[in-house]
Amino acid sequence: MAHALHSWEEFDHERSSAMKRRFIPLKEVLEFLDIKDNDRILEIGAGNGEYAEEFARIASKGHVTAMELTMNGSRLIFDRMILSGLKNMELWKANACRVDDFSGFDKIFMSNVFHDIKCNDQILENFRSTIDKGAMIFFIEFKKDAEIGPPPEFRISEAELESMMGKYGFLLRKEHGFKYHYMHAYSLG
Repeated sequence: MAHALHSWEEFDHERSSAMKRRFIPLKEVLEFLDIKDNDRILEIGAGNGEYAEEFARIASKGHVTAMELTMNGSRLIFDRMILSGLKNMELWKANACRVDDFSGFDKIFMSNVFHDIKCNDQILENFRSTIDKGAMIFFIEFKKDAEIGPPPEFRISEAELESMMGKYGFLLRKEHGFKYHYMHAYSLG
């Protein structure tokens, strides 16, 4: 799955965010995640922090960590945190490939990110060995045949994701489809 479509520092987070708003209804994402007021949530590849902010508003007694690799995205998230005044949201500038402990979270969320991660197997192994009991992992990814998104050869189909997750003991718990994307939720079996 290793590839480079662009420089991550040049990634247009606002364009990506506009696309998410157009094609992935936020209400359906929030219903799918079923966020509780005390949830501890990690968003990997948080982009401009739009999802993380929404999660933090709902998990008002919990905590949301927005993990972002780029300086540009990190700046956008930091600005969002300041403007929103949310005290239960933090920025974690990190490369998920260099994180070996994912404990402390009830929910881990990635939106249109997993297909771009160069160390998928390493992350899945780290999830398997470190996540808290009962934690859920949520993905939004492009459908293989979608008319938008990265080149099809870089996408991960629903069956491929389920197979990858199954290799590490994760079971598909629920799924939801959009026109160009799908959502999956997994937990350890």
